[in-house]
Amino acid sequence: MPAPSGREARTGSTPSPTAASDRVLALQRTAGNAAVSRLLAGQPALLQRSFVYSHVHSAIGGSHEPDAYYERLHFQRVQSADGHWVWADPRNVGIVATLNVPPLVLKRYPPTAAPAAHDGDGSAPQEAAVLAPQLHAVAAQLEQVAERLEPVLLPAEAALGPAKPAAAAVAPKPKTRRVHMAALQAPTHDNDWQQSVPLDRRLALLKRAAGIALNRWEHVGPDALCVLAAPEYLFAAQAKESHFMAAEAARDVTAQLEEFAKTLPSNVLFVPGTIGWSEVVGKLPAAAEAKGKEGKEKGGEPGDPAKEKLEGVVRELEAAHQACRKLAGEAVAGEKSGLGKEWRFEAGQIKEKAPGDVRLVFNEALVFFNRSVMRYRKMFESVEGTTDRRGGDMGTLFMHGDRPFSEVFMDVRVSLEICSDFASDAAKIAAEQRGRNPALQLVVASDYRGAEGGRAGQHLLLADSTGATSQSGEDDVEQATIDLGPRTKLHFSTNELPTE
Repeated sequence: MPAPSGREARTGSTPSPTAASDRVLALQRTAGNAAVSRLLAGQPALLQRSFVYSHVHSAIGGSHEPDAYYERLHFQRVQSADGHWVWADPRNVGIVATLNVPPLVLKRYPPTAAPAAHDGDGSAPQEAAVLAPQLHAVAAQLEQVAERLEPVLLPAEAALGPAKPAAAAVAPKPKTRRVHMAALQAPTHDNDWQQSVPLDRRLALLKRAAGIALNRWEHVGPDALCVLAAPEYLFAAQAKESHFMAAEAARDVTAQLEEFAKTLPSNVLFVPGTIGWSEVVGKLPAAAEAKGKEGKEKGGEPGDPAKEKLEGVVRELEAAHQACRKLAGEAVAGEKSGLGKEWRFEAGQIKEKAPGDVRLVFNEALVFFNRSVMRYRKMFESVEGTTDRRGGDMGTLFMHGDRPFSEVFMDVRVSLEICSDFASDAAKIAAEQRGRNPALQLVVASDYRGAEGGRAGQHLLLADSTGATSQSGEDDVEQATIDLGPRTKLHFSTNELPTE
């Protein structure tokens, strides 16, 4: 919806400084004429206020930022239900059109008054009374400038046709960016906790932590990157002897996390721990069975879908084995991570099983940012301490990931590792091979307890079930901690990290 023109805004007894200046600037863009700048020479800069929609508060508030600030953020100007122009993130445009500007905001942030500090009761200090007549005088002068320009410029615009839109100014990329981090601590390593805490309570805990973090980050600004992480296996089977829920339950958890992630501001990187899930291969859908039967009746030799799927699993396991061996090397994979057993032999056991006997297990992290989602599968299985596979997982196959995670968010490179990936130097060696070190090395873990790991990033954030580690280089970064309940906490830290 277009903003009101200068001519529409002039209706009334007192000209609006903002409307008058908008009108002159529009004429200047149309004409491309330096005469406008000369006519405006010596005029004092207009002080401006804006209304802006806060996603955190679900309400319209006031802002001292100029329009150019919100244009750089790609916000849109939309009219509220009571007729005021409000800056809003594109995804909130429909919401703003249904809202009114609260009376207190109108009192504190009248859009045509000069920005000035307010005392506790919302009344403007004495300086505002001095500035207001000056601004109205400036507005009157701008109106005169506009009246002189319009008879000349508007006919010219009609003759020449619409002017080509000016190229948008590209703001220089900052060399560093402020990163605000929050790590949720919950005892996911504890068998009793895993057995007693249902998935809906875990999701409620995560949402509560997110709400606290968003309130804390309310005033950091959209130029900062905010990171919210949770420990490994925050979403796992409600059982003592296995981490891995059924695939259908995992899909339901994923859908709920996706819906919640849509409510987060666009500058929040959200890693809600990991999901442990399993899948039984070899079960034939009815359509596949009917097709196979039909093929046999015609005397053909149809392929066995179950066998083909199992062969695909073998290939996938062998590819993951080769990728991890290549990444970390035999010494690291065999000694440091305790992965001495031969993954090829494990994959080869599939040939001894009948379709339906093979259960695959996964430890996977979802990464949400600005309404997008990525997945990262744990590369190195935990085989010591708090292991991935437990007593109830005998005979299963752990599906290792085969690709390290390293992505750029708001110009900040972030790597992600899951527990023993860190012990296996996955991010460190991948960074050395690629020649790109992450600014933030993020690790989500369960019962890591300060074990050694391969440092790759300038800042390390370890979101563990037993606590959080936040380090810049070799130095610990001060953390603020909020207790959420028994053995459950939320740890906050901040750092200025390089961009690329």
